[in-house]
Amino acid sequence: MYLIEKAIKKKRKESKFTQEELLKLICVQKTQILRIESKASNASIFNLMPVLKVLYQK
Repeated sequence: MYLIEKAIKKKRKESKFTQEELLKLICVQKTQILRIESKASNASIFNLMPVLKVLYQK
């Protein structure tokens, strides 16, 4: 999963989103984004899809 977390964080920064802005767009708690980006948990595809949709639509 390390590659996924790294790619999400990189894409978020390239898209010029802060974590807080991304949270507002996908309506999740801050801890969920922190966990995804820091590899603190194994995020399911169900949890990743809203993040990926926002990041790759911009």
